[in-house]
Amino acid sequence: MRSTETPVRIGVIGGGWRADYYLRVAQQLPDSFSVGGVLVRSTASADRITATWALQAVTDLQSFLKLGPFDYVALVVPSEAASQYMLELIAANIPVLTETPPARDLAALNAQYRAVGGAPIQVAEQYQFQAHHAARMAIARSGLLGQVHTTHVSAAHDYHAMALIRQGLMAGFSRVTIRGRIIADRVQSPRGRDDWRDEIVESQADRVFAWLDFEGGKLGIYDFMGEQYVSPIRSRTLKISGPQGELTNDTGAYVVEQGRAAPINLTREATGLDGDLEGFFLRRIVDGSTVYWENEFPGARLNDDELAVARVMGRMADYVESGVPFYSLADGSQDHYLGILVTQAVKSGDAVHCEPQAWSNASSVFG
Repeated sequence: MRSTETPVRIGVIGGGWRADYYLRVAQQLPDSFSVGGVLVRSTASADRITATWALQAVTDLQSFLKLGPFDYVALVVPSEAASQYMLELIAANIPVLTETPPARDLAALNAQYRAVGGAPIQVAEQYQFQAHHAARMAIARSGLLGQVHTTHVSAAHDYHAMALIRQGLMAGFSRVTIRGRIIADRVQSPRGRDDWRDEIVESQADRVFAWLDFEGGKLGIYDFMGEQYVSPIRSRTLKISGPQGELTNDTGAYVVEQGRAAPINLTREATGLDGDLEGFFLRRIVDGSTVYWENEFPGARLNDDELAVARVMGRMADYVESGVPFYSLADGSQDHYLGILVTQAVKSGDAVHCEPQAWSNASSVFG
């Protein structure tokens, strides 16, 4: 973690639903993060930010830069708008935390990486930091399962899933062959992104399956439909398999010795229950006495996805200080590229192959 106790001073570009995550985290964690200013497109958005969050909000970049200095800027805008902001922020010597995907398509990914690939940029891919996923990945790295050879992700779409697959396999920028297909799934939608629906809607959704054969005999399995994100009737699954054991979500088992296998039972420890008067928050995820994930921000009333964003914000501050990446522009570009290839494989019905790109000679945090 950072060596200073001073809150990280960040700027935020963007005024939408996702940008509010950064503002909400900073509001909940004032000792860790301070928002120095927000850049939005319209006066109406600026007025909303000021009224809702009591923050300075402006509508042009030069006014925004004058609200600095910033330790870094969170770039929370659509990918087609992100590249120009990225260039201007880097020219102003400001490190950038940009949302996924980092660019619109493969051509834009390559052009962007050639332009700014060596600059202080990280990508805000939060799924690896969600509490349960992070604990599962800690199991994968622990050696209990042996060297992981298969990761099955049915929990997130496109680039988010690709990041979890590559992390589980520690596949780096390996070459990969992808095959895929679509299966129709009729499903009811009783809940939306923010609340339960007034009326239950039934529809036919496309469920996408893809098989990613990585070099070295590693397999990634992608299985997703959009309803899974919030649905109470379509589960989210992460399965990690190695020669010594297997973990499916929070349960599994591994070989200890001849004649004996041991169970894995990841347990969520939360406060505020029964006689615990600390307040209500997630403290840690454990298997017996072994801690596989611990809350860096105890006491804050944040849900799991907000905690993951808080971890990303903290990791970005660490990166600015140390230079050690946590999810680089190269990694973000690779995972979006693999997501594009999955779409191509599904549409064509043919196998597609990952080819070297502008970032392929960089180091990956997943290998």
